[in-house]
Amino acid sequence: MPTTASMKHLTRPDTEGEMHLPDLNRATRECMMDEIVLDQRTHRLYFSKRLNEKGAADYPGLLLKAAAFHDARWFCRELGRDRLTFFEPIRGGRKIRKTPGNAHIVLGESEFNRYYIRGLCRRAIDEGHGHLIVYRARNPLTAREESEDKIGELVAPEPILADLRTSIGMEPFLGYPSGPNSGISLRLP
Repeated sequence: MPTTASMKHLTRPDTEGEMHLPDLNRATRECMMDEIVLDQRTHRLYFSKRLNEKGAADYPGLLLKAAAFHDARWFCRELGRDRLTFFEPIRGGRKIRKTPGNAHIVLGESEFNRYYIRGLCRRAIDEGHGHLIVYRARNPLTAREESEDKIGELVAPEPILADLRTSIGMEPFLGYPSGPNSGISLRLP
């Protein structure tokens, strides 16, 4: 069994800024799509305040298309095509600021990864895997210590799935993934 230190090295992606999701295959994609449809049916799909009218209208279809045929990079590019607001409210809406230039990447990667993890949890449960492994799917500009400490951990899929299903639009209680831009994801053993 590899050590945590050796797993940190083995699971680090080769290129910065691109998510490496090794279990993104047909089985995982089907589970991701089931999770997206579940959220649509129960009106729990997360719509960022940064989406403009066109973005909000296109978002569900783009998310499903990304899960079915593409990846996080494609989803981010699509969100960046005139689907975000130019300005966003701050401090309770009394002031506004320019929407950050990387907002489409933060939103796209975060939401794609959340559904990837949900789909992977569903798949792990269906296939009888008792745990998933925490790894770094993308190198951040600055790695958070709390994220680094999680790499190599073994986590049960059931509580992660339940947590992600209830923490729509907010950071998950259990911390998987570890918030926007963390680069943390899960993989099959």
